[in-house]
Amino acid sequence: MVGSKGVVRRAVIPHEAAHTARLLEVVTEPQPEKSAHIQSDSYFDFIVVPQGILGYVWDFPAIERGRPVRVRGIYDSNVRTVKKDLTLRAALADEFERHGLELDDYKLESHPFRWFEARSAFSAPRLLLVGDAAGVDALFGEGISLALGYGGLAAAEIRDAFAINDFSFRDYHTRILHSALGKALRRRT
Repeated sequence: MVGSKGVVRRAVIPHEAAHTARLLEVVTEPQPEKSAHIQSDSYFDFIVVPQGILGYVWDFPAIERGRPVRVRGIYDSNVRTVKKDLTLRAALADEFERHGLELDDYKLESHPFRWFEARSAFSAPRLLLVGDAAGVDALFGEGISLALGYGGLAAAEIRDAFAINDFSFRDYHTRILHSALGKALRRRT
């Protein structure tokens, strides 16, 4: 298992308190005859916020195994405790019904996300954490562009480690916090 709840992260930092966001995701076939959404467009809707879910639902096109699909889901940042009128699953089921779909007809996947936290450990001797394992954007749950940003920082750290033959990676935490990525993640958290 990789990412927020991955084996490597737990082995390196086994007892660190973590704030996590919640996410449910479903892949469906495009259904232009049922959905009000244009099937070539991406949608992010904060319709669930008044129901106590501090996040959004999404619906965007993708290609899976060479065929067009729609990736749909719901994100709850969990940034503060609020009374939720609906469970995450019920809110996603409501969203599916708005588009003429039945959630129970599809395979539902759950993904916890570890928020980025400035005080977290991001490395251990001979090991760097990147992407979801290091922490995602708490506000929007976005991780793909962040993973690319972490990759660049990790590459520079590895390059410097080879130059001085020191793989303790003791400066990686500072490198992350002082980077544009780290500054943006601290603001969003």
